[in-house]
Amino acid sequence: MGRPDPREEMTHGDRRIVERYMHAVPVDDFDTQDVLIHDDYLLLYPQSGERIRGRENRTALVEG
Repeated sequence: MGRPDPREEMTHGDRRIVERYMHAVPVDDFDTQDVLIHDDYLLLYPQSGERIRGRENRTALVEG
């Protein structure tokens, strides 16, 4: 028996959170993104090796 498909385990509420985030990203809606990301957020840029840890550091990055 294989691993369960994570798409089947997603609840309606989970799906709505992901959809809100995915709509906020391309329009640079950082306020919505900040509400939706966890305090332990981790953003990786593998090409440069950069790691942005935490909501506050991510906010500082986008605010310049």
